[in-house]
Amino acid sequence: MNLYEAKELAHLPVQASRPLVNGLLLTGDKVLLVAKPKVGKSILSQQLAHCLAGQHPFLGMGVPTQEPVLYIAGEGDIDELQSNQRNISMSLPVAENKLFYWSLPEHPFDTPPGRKSLMEAAELVRVRSGGYPTLTIFDPAQFLMEGSLVEDKDVRMFLRVVNFYRNLTGSTIWIDHHTHRPIRKPSGELIEEGASAYTGSQAWEAWYKVGLLLKKTEARSLNLSLMSARRPTCLDDERSIEMFMVEPTPLLLVEKSERITRATEAQAVELLRLKGRLTVRQLSETGGKSVSAMETAVERLEKAGMVISEGYPASYSLMKS
Repeated sequence: MNLYEAKELAHLPVQASRPLVNGLLLTGDKVLLVAKPKVGKSILSQQLAHCLAGQHPFLGMGVPTQEPVLYIAGEGDIDELQSNQRNISMSLPVAENKLFYWSLPEHPFDTPPGRKSLMEAAELVRVRSGGYPTLTIFDPAQFLMEGSLVEDKDVRMFLRVVNFYRNLTGSTIWIDHHTHRPIRKPSGELIEEGASAYTGSQAWEAWYKVGLLLKKTEARSLNLSLMSARRPTCLDDERSIEMFMVEPTPLLLVEKSERITRATEAQAVELLRLKGRLTVRQLSETGGKSVSAMETAVERLEKAGMVISEGYPASYSLMKS
């Protein structure tokens, strides 16, 4: 029982938070990432896992230390998870015994056997990596809990287990969450739900320290913005992160810039970063895009001063800074 007399609490040795992703994520955080299905939140979360386990910058933000990560996948087949892991690893490799995937847990975590299996998974990570996972990703909540996403009582039951796990392991928690369907009156009029309009329950709102929203834009890019936070972050009402999904090879999200304005351009840059020098046809075959699309991409990148061509047929490489 965590019962403290006032002076005991005042002198309790509590470890100060430290950054996991500069400006975005701290140790001890409770983060809720909200998005519609099939937007890309799982790829974003897997990319975060790879960045921490391999100490790579996350969307341009520094990662100070390499950390053990537990990624709990509540949906998708094992072959899809494996394919994503391999394609993300092309750009963001990880160290051995730093990133652990748990595919399709048998029991919901808001049940006794589910709670037990969650603690056992953390213990396995501790044995193999030398410490409990610094970050644990639950993706998504709806397939890892038995109760309803919108009933406060059910959400609180799930979050009690998550909080118990967090207190036991010291792990930072990141939960992927689907936006719920709009609630309408019998007349068809939308019901105003206030802060719960995205999450579906006030219990979610009360739980997280940082709430993030991932949306598709009209320009076919993705936008990561802040819903709300109980501490300062690099995101605020005026700043969000716009990015492109690079797929299928490699697989990752790349921040949009003045010189990279299309997803195919971002993919070409990543492939040249990995391979060194490629022709348009090689870029097309490696990246799974048409020759014409890659030709347009490298032409734009060359005009922007990001790549240089030589020889015939032309081969391209990144311009040295």
